[in-house]
Formats: sequence, C-alpha cells, structure tokens
Amino acid sequence: MILLKAKNTQNQFFWGRLLLLACLWSIFTMGCVDYLKMEDQESVDEALSSPPVIDVKHLSPHPSRLVEAISVGKNCKGQVFKVPPIDDRNKKDRLYYLWFLDNKLAWQQSVIEPEFRDSAIITLNIDEQFLLAHFETKIPKDFFDRLHIIDFFISDVEYAIPESRFIDDTKNNEKEHSDYAYWIVSFSNDPC
Repeated sequence: MILLKAKNTQNQFFWGRLLLLACLWSIFTMGCVDYLKMEDQESVDEALSSPPVIDVKHLSPHPSRLVEAISVGKNCKGQVFKVPPIDDRNKKDRLYYLWFLDNKLAWQQSVIEPEFRDSAIITLNIDEQFLLAHFETKIPKDFFDRLHIIDFFISDVEYAIPESRFIDDTKNNEKEHSDYAYWIVSFSNDPC
C-alpha cells in the first residue's frame, strides 16, 4: 500500500512537471513572436490595413433629414453635398471616390492624395446644369415625380470599373477597403 502511494506521487510529480514545462514553453514562444512594435502606432495601422471612414455627423446636408428637397428650376442654386475630411488610419493611402445619382456614375473617379486628406472637403453641386449634363440635355419626363438616391463611395483601392463600383475581388475584399454615404432626394423644377 505504501509502495503504491509512492508510485502515484511520482506519477503526479512527473505530469505536474510536464504541464509546467508546456506552460513555460508556450509563454516563451508567444513572447518571442512579436513582429510589430506595438508602441509604433503608424506601423500597426499600415500592417492592419483599415478602411477609410466617413464621419457621418458632419455630412452636409445631413442624411437623417430623410428626404432632401432640391430646387433646380430657373434662377435656383441647387444643392451642394459636402463630405468632410475622410479618416483613414493608413496615412500613406491614396483615396478614390465616386458620386452616383440613381445608381448611374455622376462624376468620374477622383483621388485624394495622402498629403491633402486632412483638409480635403469633397463637394458635389447639383443644379439644373448638372442634371442637363448628367442626362445628356434631356431630363426624363417622370424625373421630378419620384425620389432619387445620391451615393458617395470612398475606397483606399482604385475602382477597376468605376461605373459599377467594382474593386478587383481577386486581390481585395470591398468591405475591407471602402465606405459610403447616401442621401434620398426629390427634385423640383419650379423657378426660384
């Protein structure tokens, strides 16, 4: 009986030491696998590749107004849509943006260079001249009778096909590289 008890104590001692060695080994290897200097925030941001972010609190007009009425008749100024400076933790990224009216590209793809990102306020002015150019001089008859959507898209990857907001999926996941905002609007052609 005493011999059996001694054998169990030796067995427990062996397994206990083995468990202690395994724990120490895992702590040792985790501590040695540090590829990023965590105190260098810029290195972390570049390595993690975060998407650009639109500060929706400062969009103008604010999208929470539900339906924005825009007068584009004779002597009307129309409406200026403003997007504040875009936040992107990757300070060296070029940012590419697109404007759409009713899912149709309203302006060619444009770029914000890294050095101008903190001060760039992106605008789109929609007035009668803009609509005539957008619809190639003939505004559809039912245009003023329905609601419309104005979309703004921004990405830190260039759009391969801007007309469809296509980012090459073989290289990038769109959600990891873009953000967007939209407004629901109605247009009036009554003179101002």
